[in-house]
Amino acid sequence: MSTATKKESLLLNFASQEAKHAVSRKSVKALKDLLGFSNETQVIQYALASLRDQMMPRYEADNGPVPDAMLEHIKGAVSQSTRGGKSLL
Repeated sequence: MSTATKKESLLLNFASQEAKHAVSRKSVKALKDLLGFSNETQVIQYALASLRDQMMPRYEADNGPVPDAMLEHIKGAVSQSTRGGKSLL
């Protein structure tokens, strides 16, 4: 017996004319054909996924650049443990 997952939905109201922040239904239909998608929902999902990938980081923010003191410590530790090797730091 399988359990169905509930899909979330969002009502989308199209703009009557094109704008920087809005698209018309006519444009979405044209994009559907241009991209070879079978329905307009795929166009909207594709557009939102592209915007997500462009705007949102895919990783947790770090603490910024490595401090000089820590780099010096790393260089010292590497030079002691690698005989004749070349450091990339």
